[in-house]
Amino acid sequence: IRFQNTTEQELIDENDINLEIDYILNDIKKKPILNNSQCLNWIEEYKSFLQKNKFHHTAIHGDFWVNNILINSKTSNINVIDWEKYKQKGNQLYDFMFFFFRLMTKTKTSSLDIDRFRKCIDEKTEDYEKITKLVKKINLHFKCEFNFLVVLRILIIRRILEPPYGTSIAIKKDNDIQVEMLQLLSKKQGLFV
Repeated sequence: IRFQNTTEQELIDENDINLEIDYILNDIKKKPILNNSQCLNWIEEYKSFLQKNKFHHTAIHGDFWVNNILINSKTSNINVIDWEKYKQKGNQLYDFMFFFFRLMTKTKTSSLDIDRFRKCIDEKTEDYEKITKLVKKINLHFKCEFNFLVVLRILIIRRILEPPYGTSIAIKKDNDIQVEMLQLLSKKQGLFV
């Protein structure tokens, strides 16, 4: 939160929102699995969420998650590492949602564990309470009722749309898992509230 506060820039305005939405919509046309009325409705929900609230551009880490956070046990100083995806200006929601997404999907044996994700959204993991507490802090930080579900759906859609890395088999598997995650979220009305 301190990083976002110290790198806060101008408000995300209507033009910025439209650019982001257009970018997503243009990419969705290339992915038939996402080019459906449900995904289009989720994008409209996200747009409405952005319009109703005031978010700022900030610098973003781009790969912010637990494994990139080092805590000095003697001084309690926190250091964040792995800045190769850093951007000077971005949507401040991205780092938070990527952090939560990794909490919900990463295990010792898998970076995208659908069973862990399912347990998180069904409130059947010890991390559910931790995430709920963090979301309450996010509400205070953003000074709004943070709609976790709307933003999580968009993060997953954007991950599916990202340029692929890895082997084609791994990419297809990751996309299939993320599509399954979206299907699970389609049955949810709210998360971590």
